[in-house]
Amino acid sequence: MLCWSVEATAYPAGCLNGKDVSEEPDQFSPGFAANLRFPHFPHFPHFSRFRKQQANQESRKIPLYLVLDTTPEMTIRKRETFGPYLMVLPYQEPREVIDYVNSHDRPLALYPSTNKKKLANLYINRIMSGGVTVNDALPHVAQHDIPFGGVGQSGLGHYHGYEGFISCSKLRPVFYQARFLTLKFLAPPYGKLATRAFDFLARLKD
Repeated sequence: MLCWSVEATAYPAGCLNGKDVSEEPDQFSPGFAANLRFPHFPHFPHFSRFRKQQANQESRKIPLYLVLDTTPEMTIRKRETFGPYLMVLPYQEPREVIDYVNSHDRPLALYPSTNKKKLANLYINRIMSGGVTVNDALPHVAQHDIPFGGVGQSGLGHYHGYEGFISCSKLRPVFYQARFLTLKFLAPPYGKLATRAFDFLARLKD
């Protein structure tokens, strides 16, 4: 699960982040990324029958979709979506975002999108996730000097950097016993010293 929290900003119609997106992106352009494989391709076309561009099995390219008005029973609410489908959930207060995410499995990544440092820190401090990138998606994965990994259902361990070396290494403990060991006086067969020690501990317990 990947979690975005986006601070609403008003832009003119046909604009996204201040850029003109009135024209639909051309999914067949060289800059439009393709999917590696299509295991569930038969399920895609019904999403795109009302659009100018359709999911294409030969090119392995699917148009980008914003999925609105979902319900808890829908599959997209329950499973990770490895494809160009972005579920959008409206909210009024940051607390709603925090409560919703924390009521589900821990996300692999958290992407707060806001220029307010206080709000970004609120999400970072109140939501447990495998990693965080503020105002972007994925760059934290490519930083080889900080650990990458999930938490809970999203994964275990840390990879990259020193933490990755430790996670992928087996630390073998070696212990050398001292020649003189006081505990041997408390081992069987028990003598007077052991009896006095055990009696003393029993009195402390009482």
